[in-house]
Amino acid sequence: MSLRRFFGRGRRLKRAQRERALEHLFGPVARRVDDVLIFKEHIVGAALYVTSSTRLFELAICQRTDDDWPIGVLRELGQRCRWKTIQSGQVLDCFLFEHYGTFHEGEVLLAVGLTADERTMCVESGSSVVLERLRGAGIFPFTEERETFSGDSA
Repeated sequence: MSLRRFFGRGRRLKRAQRERALEHLFGPVARRVDDVLIFKEHIVGAALYVTSSTRLFELAICQRTDDDWPIGVLRELGQRCRWKTIQSGQVLDCFLFEHYGTFHEGEVLLAVGLTADERTMCVESGSSVVLERLRGAGIFPFTEERETFSGDSA
């Protein structure tokens, strides 16, 4: 067996173990689109989209509608985070990352969409203030298109 084939097999096994760990956290996978797992039984009336890679962390987006836009967003965020570590409380573009779960090899970071005002508040007052505000308004853990949420890095 060639080394490429041997290590490729190891990556597939590792990915399968990671997916089982994510299912343990969030319930059964309803659908898979490439490297994104979609869980529909984690929160009633919502879909949780979670990357399944071999990084130390996975990224997630939770939304109330059944749209596939989170798949592209998670792929883009994953590429941007490929060579750096994202931590809970950190803001990248219009997303605030919050710890959402731990599994044997890493953690899941929930990407919560921010309006321009919320992003400014994160810089001025800290991410914990914004998270409390989003929880109080019933927005957290969901990312939905809101009045000023644009998805760009403005």
